[in-house]
Amino acid sequence: MDDQQTQKTASQTPSKHEEQDPSAESKERGQGSAQQQKTEIHHHYHYDRQGGMNFGRIFLGLIILVIGMMYLANNLGWMNLSLHFNASMIWPLVLIFIGLSLFQRRGWFGGVFGILLTLLVVVVIAIMVFGVDMTGTTTVSTTRSVEIQKSADITSARVAISSGAGKLIVKGGSSQLVSGTFASNFLTLSQSSQVADKIQDVSLKTEGKWTGFGHKVNTFDLLLNSMTPFALTFDTGAIDMNIDLRTVMATSVDISTGASKLTLVLGDTVASSAVSIDAGASSIDITVPKSVGTQVKIDSGASSKQLDDFTKVDDKTYATDNYSTAEKKITIDLTVGATSLNVHRQ
Repeated sequence: MDDQQTQKTASQTPSKHEEQDPSAESKERGQGSAQQQKTEIHHHYHYDRQGGMNFGRIFLGLIILVIGMMYLANNLGWMNLSLHFNASMIWPLVLIFIGLSLFQRRGWFGGVFGILLTLLVVVVIAIMVFGVDMTGTTTVSTTRSVEIQKSADITSARVAISSGAGKLIVKGGSSQLVSGTFASNFLTLSQSSQVADKIQDVSLKTEGKWTGFGHKVNTFDLLLNSMTPFALTFDTGAIDMNIDLRTVMATSVDISTGASKLTLVLGDTVASSAVSIDAGASSIDITVPKSVGTQVKIDSGASSKQLDDFTKVDDKTYATDNYSTAEKKITIDLTVGATSLNVHRQ
């Protein structure tokens, strides 16, 4: 009887391993509570990040995107923009950026409102900073004559032509220094001529602002004097250029252009002629006389090139067989992007 009572008492008494430590139990409850709080905080943190839009970052990204697209469109000639960058107007962008960064709202209404506000600010800033005139004007094309008289006693001339999208035709045969026509329905022509040290400097530059979309006319048709040595510079956007210098004494030709089609014909009227072409996505066709030794250096991206009757000197240089012995020489340096390049001899 006593043995049974003793066994029953022992079975009801917890063993050493089964005893519960109050402090350990409290610690476990504390750890569980802390883990739950951490999970709630983590969830709340992500909710804040995902629930609110940072319009400051959107604004900054759009500003960079718009500026890049405007410069690209201007360089390619898709639009004719007057990009007169005014740095003194930039500093308020800092305040706008900070303000939009603070303006964060959740929900679809707040998101849509913030995006529309950001786009509006970007457009207004683009107009103010770059002076973009988006007002449409008449599309009637006007034609004016180009007449630059040759000054007496000059030994050479420098002619610089700057134009946007359109068409440019240049060849020899003028009784003046430079003559021809300019026609446009959205640009005006600024021309100047001055003489210093027996060199006549001529500048022909188109000016104007974007006047909206639609058919645009911008055409130069020029003649150069055939008895005067010329240094020629062309700075253009997306343009169709046809330059025939067979009868022009062109000692140097410097062409900087965007997405263009260029047809260039060179002559043998001078002992040495240097040609430099910096072009974007273009189609370039060059013709040189067989009697002239010609060297072509090409620094290009993904280009399709064909050089008839040229020998490869190195990875970037090609030359005709008579280049080292010819009395007259032409050197052509090309820096081009995605370009179709053809160089012929005739």
